[in-house]
Amino acid sequence: MPCTVKRIAPDVDMLFLAIVSQAHTLGALECLAGVGTSQDDRAAFWRAFMRFPGEEALNRGAAVLKDRIRSRLTAATKLEEAQVAVGVQTKALVPSHEKGGSTSTGLKN
Repeated sequence: MPCTVKRIAPDVDMLFLAIVSQAHTLGALECLAGVGTSQDDRAAFWRAFMRFPGEEALNRGAAVLKDRIRSRLTAATKLEEAQVAVGVQTKALVPSHEKGGSTSTGLKN
């Protein structure tokens, strides 16, 4: 029987699709991707795509924005999983006087 691991964090793909489907403008995608909101920040991002003609520049830029969003979601999911794992471990390391025990070393009897 195969071993399965229960995911603690939400599925990144489902979360990605839900978030991106609600971004109806390039500005919304930029915001979600972490591009700064100033004209200079936005121009700096789009400057890399200026060598492509019209719609291709927009499509390539949007694809990069979506990749950044997915990366941010993946990193956040990994962080959440790590925090949960560390939280579980730190509960075991809480000194016993905080748990209600009473040893001088803080270890449970």
